[in-house]
Amino acid sequence: MTYTNDKTFFKKTILVNNTTERQDLTDSFADVVGSSITYTPETYANNVLYEYVTTWVYKDSTSKLNFKLLEYNTGTSSWDTVPGSYLTIKSTKSGSGQVNFRYIFNSVSSQKQMKLQCKEESSSTEGYLHTNEDNDRFYDPYVMCSSI
Repeated sequence: MTYTNDKTFFKKTILVNNTTERQDLTDSFADVVGSSITYTPETYANNVLYEYVTTWVYKDSTSKLNFKLLEYNTGTSSWDTVPGSYLTIKSTKSGSGQVNFRYIFNSVSSQKQMKLQCKEESSSTEGYLHTNEDNDRFYDPYVMCSSI
C-alpha cells in the first residue's frame, strides 16, 4: 500500500508493509521488513528525511538491537552503509517499545534507494520486530521519505 502526499513545501511518500508475523533477528545484519524505499526529492529541496517506524520486543531477559541505514550505490551496484546512521536499542529488562529511526540526507538532488538492516548484539540479547510482548499481535511497519 502506498500513500503519496504532495504539498508546496515538501513531497512525502509513505509505504506501509502488511505484516502477519514477527521478524526473528539473528546476530548477522539482515534487511528489516518494510524499510526499503526509492525516493526522488523535489527539485527545490536540499535534503531528504528518511523515517522508519515499527515495534520491537525482547526475546531473552535483555535485548540489544543494532540498526544501520544503507543506500544503493548505482556506480558499484551494491548497498553501502550510510556513515553515522547506526542506532542501538538496549533493554536490561523484559519489555517492548516503538522504533522510530530517522536520518537526514544532506545535498540530495537525485533519486535514492534506502533500507535498514538490523541484528542482535549476541545470542543472549535477542529480540523480535513488528510484534508485542505476548507475540500475539503484529504491527505493520512503515517507511517515509520527505523533501526538506
